[in-house]
Amino acid sequence: MSTVSEKYLRKFRRYPRQLSTQPHTDLGIIVVIPCYNEPGLLATLDSLYEAQPPSCAVEVLVVLNSPADAPRSHHQQTQQSLQELETWAVSHNNPRWRVFALHFPALSRKEAGVGTARKIGMDEAVDRFAQIAHEQGIIVCLDADCTCDTTYFQAIEHHFAKAPGTAGATIYYEHPLDRSLSPAHRQAIAEYELHLRYYVHALRFAGLPIACHTVGSTMVVRAKAYCQIGGMNRRKAGEDFYFMQKLAQTQRLANIRETRVLPSPRISDRVPFGTGKAVGDLLSQTKQPHWDSYHPQSFETLALLIEQAPLRFSTTTTEDTHWLQQLPATLRDFLEKQEFIRKLQELRDNTASSKSFQKRLFQWLNLFVAMKWVHYSRDHEHPNIPVNEAASWLLQKLGQNVPDPQEPHTEALLLKFRALEREDQTTQP
Repeated sequence: MSTVSEKYLRKFRRYPRQLSTQPHTDLGIIVVIPCYNEPGLLATLDSLYEAQPPSCAVEVLVVLNSPADAPRSHHQQTQQSLQELETWAVSHNNPRWRVFALHFPALSRKEAGVGTARKIGMDEAVDRFAQIAHEQGIIVCLDADCTCDTTYFQAIEHHFAKAPGTAGATIYYEHPLDRSLSPAHRQAIAEYELHLRYYVHALRFAGLPIACHTVGSTMVVRAKAYCQIGGMNRRKAGEDFYFMQKLAQTQRLANIRETRVLPSPRISDRVPFGTGKAVGDLLSQTKQPHWDSYHPQSFETLALLIEQAPLRFSTTTTEDTHWLQQLPATLRDFLEKQEFIRKLQELRDNTASSKSFQKRLFQWLNLFVAMKWVHYSRDHEHPNIPVNEAASWLLQKLGQNVPDPQEPHTEALLLKFRALEREDQTTQP
């Protein structure tokens, strides 16, 4: 009988096996790194190599990729990265720690992008684990401009050993607030990371059962779970959000807080959104960088829906319609556009208990729908406000002390949210 991995590879794999070298029989962790026009790859590899080794064997798969019509300079950088990697590998490889290059220098414009690159590497990782019949092997995503703490591998291994039922996780991250950055650049990265943390904590405040960071360089998943959800998508940006959203709906996730990923705070235009793009946009402003984030009222209204919707298991469509009319107007309009009354009846028709109804409800009311709601609220009633104001509001709601509004206020708020996240002992990512 075919394994889950074998079935997945037959159905979803887009490229044939790339590596002929047999995997170590004790292979337990594979790190997948997409690399496009990236001059800092060796710093990432050095950081991984200097990390304390886990008890299992490790492989690093670097997916060197470029669109066929990329600028000549990008192709030259890819070729240089390949040569550097091959030289580096000769002096660093050993049977229990190996690095491989997967070279895709001429992807079609339709295929090229970070989603495809991650998929190529993660599918190859599934194949590597399948060769040694290890479907519970751990696939770790990282980016070619990141470094990590020396505890990186051991923290990942320890987490999955103590929580064998966990299918995936996110790893705690921090953008370096480097003193060598200009004050404006430092402010920009602090505001953007504060926005990311505020948003996730605001979703948790609203009561969303799964509210996790969706940063590509922090994703971890078991090979079997990866296959069960159909693998990585091929989006050119936002691939991490859609992957984690899909994983969170069907699998048990957690957050690894005992180590750190350190993404680069640099400016980048390689994807249409994300850290590099956000920092560049902030720095292009003619005045001091200023990031706006979602209005707190959007989350308070979302909390109302999350509190009341699970009670609709034993109601009728008529009662649901009456209930909908009592909700705030903007939320009512949003739910009508989502055909929520029909969705409630569909959920009732396919569940036999309040518990199963609630489970299915939150498979619909998920990270994607929550984001659609806050965007709808932003566009129709509650426009964004400065992230410092939004973050201060949330800290007060959480019963936390708010740092004095003095310079550098953003960094003080960010450090507060970082501390909250590292202290959180719940299993929710």
